[in-house]
Amino acid sequence: MKLAASPERCRSDRRRGSSLVEVMIVISVSATILLTAIGWIHQSFKLARMVKQKQQHHQQLMRLSDQFRQDVRLCRQATSDAEGRWILESDEHGKVIYTAEDALISRVYQSAETSQTQYEQYPLASGSTLHWDDTELPQWLTLVVRRSRGGSERAEHFAAEAPLDLRVRAAVGRWLIPEAAEVSQ
Repeated sequence: MKLAASPERCRSDRRRGSSLVEVMIVISVSATILLTAIGWIHQSFKLARMVKQKQQHHQQLMRLSDQFRQDVRLCRQATSDAEGRWILESDEHGKVIYTAEDALISRVYQSAETSQTQYEQYPLASGSTLHWDDTELPQWLTLVVRRSRGGSERAEHFAAEAPLDLRVRAAVGRWLIPEAAEVSQ
């Protein structure tokens, strides 16, 4: 004789797998979570790249600031030529020429002792503006670098209001020994 199965047992026998609707719901929820996570990961990589670029730009500005300050303090005379280059001259140390082209500042050092020439470049952020403030010469020379506000003629019009990236004010000849002190020693 065969025993009759209880209704609870019949229900559990029929319920061993998942329905198609349940599988589709799980797949769509999983896909949504995966796409959201991928978006966050992409944004974090993008942010990390931007932070790295800003850090490199900051390091370039600090290098430029230190070198410019040192060059101005060691020179006897600072003059600009018709091409907008700044020439820092010293009898003992030689000549340093600063040139600004687009988003790049070039430094050329011509040694008085060894007749060697050294070239250095300082890239700036795209759209940065450079201004040499010589209103306090012959005592002081100031280098001002401003960040771009965007690409338009309006941005150029408001360049003086753009955020300041770097401002270096250096005393001309500050580190030179006065000639009177050299004679008395």
